[in-house]
Amino acid sequence: MEIERYFELIVEPTIADFEANPTSVRHAFLAALAVFHSIDYLNAKRDRKNFRDASADFALVDRIAHAFKHVHTGHPADPNLQPLSSAGVIARPPMYYTVSGAYGLSRYNDAVGGVTLEGDRAVDVLSAIKAAAHFVRQQCESQPDAKT
Repeated sequence: MEIERYFELIVEPTIADFEANPTSVRHAFLAALAVFHSIDYLNAKRDRKNFRDASADFALVDRIAHAFKHVHTGHPADPNLQPLSSAGVIARPPMYYTVSGAYGLSRYNDAVGGVTLEGDRAVDVLSAIKAAAHFVRQQCESQPDAKT
């Protein structure tokens, strides 16, 4: 199937690049974009809203991908597509025993850091991207009309 090849050539390596650079907003955006566009292989573009409704992680990936593409994104009437600007996706520096982080942003005993949202610093973008990719793979298995 084409989607399997897309995951193998694009999604998985792009997520791996983000994992290797966990505080890189650029890598976060590229990974979100790659995962978001995987739905093109499911003939499910018309179901974008259904995907957002079914998976909070996919909804976040959608928001991030479109925030960078359009600078600002969102629709206040859609709870899964709350407004987000590209500037609202931020690096979260590490903070552990010998390294001081950013007060109110870093997480205690976090030796790696990450990417989060200015408006919701509890979000770990890498975890959401991985979960969204897993969600799309599950949809692939359940949709016999995926592009082959």
